[in-house]
Amino acid sequence: METSQIAVAIGLLVFLGTLLTLYAIFRKPLNLKQRLNREEVKDANEGAVTAIQKQLERVLRPMGEWLHRSPAEMSRQERSLVRAGIRRKDAVILLNGAHLAVALLALAVFATTGHLYHRPILFVLLSIIIGAAIPDIWLKRRIERRKINIQHGLPDAMDLAVISVEAGLGLDQALLRVGQEIRAAHPDLADELYLRNV
Repeated sequence: METSQIAVAIGLLVFLGTLLTLYAIFRKPLNLKQRLNREEVKDANEGAVTAIQKQLERVLRPMGEWLHRSPAEMSRQERSLVRAGIRRKDAVILLNGAHLAVALLALAVFATTGHLYHRPILFVLLSIIIGAAIPDIWLKRRIERRKINIQHGLPDAMDLAVISVEAGLGLDQALLRVGQEIRAAHPDLADELYLRNV
């Protein structure tokens, strides 16, 4: 019985050795140029997304300027956008444009399905409610996701800050250094640290 177990063990070792040898021989070599070209393709995709985003902004900006809001409401929306990490001057106007665009889209959907003709007042009001709610729901979700991302990055940032201060950097320089180091892993927290020091 022991000889058969030894024979099975030797057979498995020979099989694994052969398998590893074949893997080492026929393994596809790492091509650095292909990996770099993947980054170029990723950059090209980001360029296409940026072009679409600019076209969308060109449509939403006039719509947002058409909607007039009170200064208190604009200030509340601006604070919400900042908490979501959106710090553009025209962000409130674009958000207002998104409200109007979603309302018009909902109205068009109700018109094409025939619901608008049967009960026009109900579906006009429903499209206004949808237009007011959907961009705000998106904004609240983005704020919550950003808070969670910042909370996940805080332990790493605190460790790096302690190490930097112990190494002799001042608090401002340490926070700038931490922001630079964690930018790839935690960009939201890095932005906040950068803004704190600017």
